[in-house]
Amino acid sequence: MALGPEITDEQGVAAAHGAAQLALAVATTVAVLHRVGVQPWATEPPAVLGVAIGTAVLLLREAPMPAGYAAALLARARAGYLLPRHSSGSAPVSGHRFALLEGTDVPEVDFGGNGLVAVVPGGAVIRTGVETGHVRLLLSILDGPPPDVATGWEEIVEVSGRAAVGGASVVGPHASEPHLRQVTPPWPGDYRLRVHARGRDDTDQPTPSTTSWWSGRRPPRPRPCMPAPTGSATGCAASRSRSRHGPNGPKPPTDGCAAAPWPRPRQSRW
Repeated sequence: MALGPEITDEQGVAAAHGAAQLALAVATTVAVLHRVGVQPWATEPPAVLGVAIGTAVLLLREAPMPAGYAAALLARARAGYLLPRHSSGSAPVSGHRFALLEGTDVPEVDFGGNGLVAVVPGGAVIRTGVETGHVRLLLSILDGPPPDVATGWEEIVEVSGRAAVGGASVVGPHASEPHLRQVTPPWPGDYRLRVHARGRDDTDQPTPSTTSWWSGRRPPRPRPCMPAPTGSATGCAASRSRSRHGPNGPKPPTDGCAAAPWPRPRQSRW
């Protein structure tokens, strides 16, 4: 049942795997039908093929794919991945958090650094105002930094991390919407993440948030907090207040953290 070394593309691997299972089912069906005392017409090619195809379908539902299929599927995903890309939808929330992760289980994390986002292996966990439910989400995957700091947000936090495999999904207590799965670039490497949030103090309403993610050969100098737009609670001060007092903690003064020049990462060559 092993595939030849010349078959490396995803469609070719899948087709060869199916053909091998069908060939096995045909050979077995011919041997069995001639020994069970069925009518002669039931041993003719049309009947044999019908039984064999039905058997192959059942086998393919359970038989593992060949060893080279995972690599071929990844190569196909990489070949078809284009930047930039933008998505919107709703993220499932439990325990005041959802995540953008390569895995499926949202870990318990300490938000003490900035109160909004914590970097974990293979992604990041984001704290919400609402404890359980959904938040509205805008997601942008870019090949370089956003041109400007977005306005109209109460908190903006930037972090750096590393993708071990790539292809992170928006995850929570249950599966996210299909178009929010495996949304980040399907390569390992360094990334930069900017998270915007608004309305986290209003725990009765879904918290709007937006996330930007991009990859580079080297991570820029981490800058965990940015100033929020003029006239709103500053990102780092508001976030640290929530870290100490919870999502309903008192709002801090608006002096916040000082502005700093945007660290421009080296853009990806993928």
